[in-house]
Amino acid sequence: MTHVTPDPAPRAPSAASSSGRPKLPAAVRLFTLASFLNAVGTQGGNVYASLFAVRAMGYSTTVAELLMGVMGVGILSRIGWGRVAAAYVLCFAAAVVPGRVQRRSAPQPVG
Repeated sequence: MTHVTPDPAPRAPSAASSSGRPKLPAAVRLFTLASFLNAVGTQGGNVYASLFAVRAMGYSTTVAELLMGVMGVGILSRIGWGRVAAAYVLCFAAAVVPGRVQRRSAPQPVG
């Protein structure tokens, strides 16, 4: 079984940027870039959705506006869930402070 005990001495940040904040891991930066590119592609499609509905599908402008409204609800819900997730992560980070917890392995048999 693994025991978790507090580390008695605080550790200095391993790599800091010019502002003094620690650098983000490469996985976080890559995920941010992927999310940004996904959002750019999604918004590129959203821009022409109402135009496509009117010109290519023959819908009225009212139906095209309703289509954009439904898509707007999806965007707002994504923003809302992002805030809920951020609040959960902050609560979790406050409970487990990185760099202050040291894991000890199970005792080895003497032999």
